[in-house]
Amino acid sequence: MNRTLSKAILRLLLPSSSFLPAYLLPHLRSSPYYSSSPPSLLLSSSTTRSQSSNLEECFKKLKGVVLEAAEKDLVGETSDQQKERVKGLVLKEKAKLVKVKKMRKDVKGGRGKVKGWE
Repeated sequence: MNRTLSKAILRLLLPSSSFLPAYLLPHLRSSPYYSSSPPSLLLSSSTTRSQSSNLEECFKKLKGVVLEAAEKDLVGETSDQQKERVKGLVLKEKAKLVKVKKMRKDVKGGRGKVKGWE
């Protein structure tokens, strides 16, 4: 037989892992690598014939899964171009509101007393 034991399996227990922040746990539980009994992330790799390189690949996968879970709640920085666009839209909306109010004022102002009917 020409077989090697090169498969690497990495299990990270979720509730007891103190180095992961609590806000990551719900996202990690929705990961395809989540195993419910015991609650953990289970990653495996058997792409190469070397167990050490497969274990290294498992750690890379784990890093990717944790980073992806961490990025889900992060809000990006608003660019200056987007800020200018929003300011323009706000000004446009205010001008539209002023125009509508002026039109309603003119309509209601015309409902007053009629001259010459006293």
